[in-house]
Amino acid sequence: MTSSRYRRISLCRRRATADSAGLHSTTFCARDIRHLVFVGIATNVCVESTIRDAYHREFICILVADATQQSGPAFIQDATLYNVERFLGWVTTTDAVCGALATAQTSA
Repeated sequence: MTSSRYRRISLCRRRATADSAGLHSTTFCARDIRHLVFVGIATNVCVESTIRDAYHREFICILVADATQQSGPAFIQDATLYNVERFLGWVTTTDAVCGALATAQTSA
């Protein structure tokens, strides 16, 4: 199920947000990438900070809820998921992302 159309691009970040790694860089612009899928730890710190930066740069942000982990009690994860879903992008699951990519690949 590997396709050059769905190649992963990883950013090396040195702060709580990947913006310092160049969210608006030519890496994304040259490939006409508008959708970003977010996974990782510290949902309420690093992931949310990067989503906010990406949202303000007009990327469409997709947070994979079951592929993230908050820093702190469980209610913090719920609050972050609420913020992302209401204001900053979409919240989904790993199964939904994999299913959407598989469907897109077979119809391409």
